[in-house]
Amino acid sequence: MSTSTAPRFDQATLDDIRAREPLSAIFERFGHRLRKAGRVRECLCPFHAEKTPSCEVDDTKGLFFCHGCTAGGDVIDAVMKFRGCTFPEAVEFLGGAREISELDRKRLEKQRETRETAERADRQRTVLSVERLLGECRPIRGTRVDDYLTARGLGPTADQTRDLRFHPSLPYRGFASPEAEEPEVLGRFPAMVALIRDAAGTIIGLHRTYLDPVEPAKLKPPGDARRNRAKKILGEHRGGSIALSMPSPRMAYGEGIETTLSWRALGYGAEEGYGLASLVSLGNMAGSATGSIPHPTLVQDDGRPRAIPNGVPDMERPGFLPTPDVIDVVLIGDGDSEPVGTRMRLLTAARRFTAAAARTLAVHMAPDGLDFNDALLRDLG
Repeated sequence: MSTSTAPRFDQATLDDIRAREPLSAIFERFGHRLRKAGRVRECLCPFHAEKTPSCEVDDTKGLFFCHGCTAGGDVIDAVMKFRGCTFPEAVEFLGGAREISELDRKRLEKQRETRETAERADRQRTVLSVERLLGECRPIRGTRVDDYLTARGLGPTADQTRDLRFHPSLPYRGFASPEAEEPEVLGRFPAMVALIRDAAGTIIGLHRTYLDPVEPAKLKPPGDARRNRAKKILGEHRGGSIALSMPSPRMAYGEGIETTLSWRALGYGAEEGYGLASLVSLGNMAGSATGSIPHPTLVQDDGRPRAIPNGVPDMERPGFLPTPDVIDVVLIGDGDSEPVGTRMRLLTAARRFTAAAARTLAVHMAPDGLDFNDALLRDLG
């Protein structure tokens, strides 16, 4: 939702502003090409550097969300990010507040109630899907997941298997061709399924890594190679984590499962008693920043600089936060991602983690051009 709802804008006024123009039209006004992808539209995220579209724009809900950096919000949030402006300035850009009749107020309230009811139904369907899928999974010992991790230099231990599961034949939905606008089932494949839990330990989503049915490797998905990915999320991951060890007052957090496990396999953190958790995405690790700054070199399609976080955490819109009993944190950074944006997101995370509670914090970056699994496999020869 919006970063701030200034007191002078009541709910009906905000609903009116949000309903004036489709969110996709705002993205296009700022030079971002969208294409249909099922019930949403997608584009390269305007708010972090990427080569494959991760940003989804849902005109029905009036929300956008990037699965890569977790930037998201409504049309007001989008304008604030695009223009680097304040909430009131974004409202003015969208036409400003206007007098609303009582009839229009009732209409807007009804639309909001209908949308919220549909969203609750969507969440309930997702919960049922998560429960059904988990019921089809089994422990990873002796499965394709075991083979996959071993091939990555990560033979499983009892701790590592804590929230990892194996699904023998999971349907894969994707786009059959570059021209396809609707996803469809393209086959069934083995998969590593990881439980994503919130701070209370409740399962809020599942991370799925589809595996090659023959080789101990990630699946090269059929269909459109640009859009279809081996890794997918069912449900939510914002604010969640994948436990890769028992909890500890000293925790190391990485983006991906393999990267985080590789950090330990390289000998880091074991003697000091660090626990491990994957936070699924760099955006979930960082949470939202209060604003953005221009990237020093990368530009958008229209030639303007790409936006990157300003490094100042927005404490009202966090991603993941450690529980208060975690007093010592290491953030594990990949060296193979875009360096400037990565470091600003890690800076945002570090400042958020230390502002939320008294704790020590360090950042451990992989060698330039590598993630920690690359480094592990290199060392293993």
